[in-house]
Amino acid sequence: MISKLNIADIKLRNLVVQHIIIIGLGVLLIYIEELELASMFWEKVGLIIVSLGKSVYFIEHSFRKVEEASLNNISYNHFLLIILVNILLIVVSFSADYMCMLSIDETSFRGINNSSLLDAIFDAFYFSIVSFTTVAYGDIVPVSKAAKLLTLLEVIIAYLTTIIIISNFVQIKDSLGKK
Repeated sequence: MISKLNIADIKLRNLVVQHIIIIGLGVLLIYIEELELASMFWEKVGLIIVSLGKSVYFIEHSFRKVEEASLNNISYNHFLLIILVNILLIVVSFSADYMCMLSIDETSFRGINNSSLLDAIFDAFYFSIVSFTTVAYGDIVPVSKAAKLLTLLEVIIAYLTTIIIISNFVQIKDSLGKK
């Protein structure tokens, strides 16, 4: 029991470290943008490419976690904990992307309070949660094409995570057990 708990803790820590590295890429993009090494267009393209790569990682990672949980007979509650941590890290990661988009182009979103850094961070985090849960109150709206693409990436990941992975965990577990 103790060794299984330690292994589970190590895996959860590894998950967090991997995602922190990915979130760090978003923060690095904010720093690079401040150096103004490229035009606004290319900065947006770079952000979209990094976010797309990150999105592929998140999707692949989620499917890998489902397979690992199924093959190792992890309890459903432990699996949900892993997925919830994954979701939180996705939301934080996209919050960093939205902040990066705002630093590239302040007109990318309508409704984000730019009066202070903390207000903008809170609004980006709030928008990320609202987008991930597909609530879409409409108080914060992506305006630019690049901001809309970022939001679409998060919504697609949310759909794949909640609908396909979590709701089908038992079926996936059964099918992997038959192999």
